[in-house]
Amino acid sequence: MQTTTNPQLGLLDSLMIATPTNDFLEGLDRTLDWQPIEKDLQAMYPATTGRPPCAPLALFKMSLLQHCYGLSDPQCEELVSDRLSWR
Repeated sequence: MQTTTNPQLGLLDSLMIATPTNDFLEGLDRTLDWQPIEKDLQAMYPATTGRPPCAPLALFKMSLLQHCYGLSDPQCEELVSDRLSWR
């Protein structure tokens, strides 16, 4: 059985190379202490009646992602639901 070496990249190879790293998000998570921010956000959003709100810290983090990556609300929502690293 003869095998050949093909120097041309296949579809899977090109996708593996193009996968972005999450160094920025991991560094941000390590650098920031989220507890004081969460405490301040909870104080500004004291919802006591009605349907339980979204977590204010999650909304803050999404706003931060929107600012850093220049995303609109629908784009950010799509990426957060698509990428595990953005959750």
